[in-house]
Amino acid sequence: MANKRDPPVLVACLFSDTPRRSSRLYGPMKELTSADNPPIYKETTLPNYTAHYISKGLYGASALPDFKL
Repeated sequence: MANKRDPPVLVACLFSDTPRRSSRLYGPMKELTSADNPPIYKETTLPNYTAHYISKGLYGASALPDFKL
């Protein structure tokens, strides 16, 4: 880590040209999770995330709280 005083900033970016058919799961990197540092968010597919985002009409609010474990 570059700065051990402050908590890390986590950013999720999803890029796809065919999100409707993808069954790939996106979630926390397995290498960064453990029993002592469990994942905070569940895995999801890009179509599920996109459908959730569109259905809620988030208007600038984050969709991530709805995917918390």
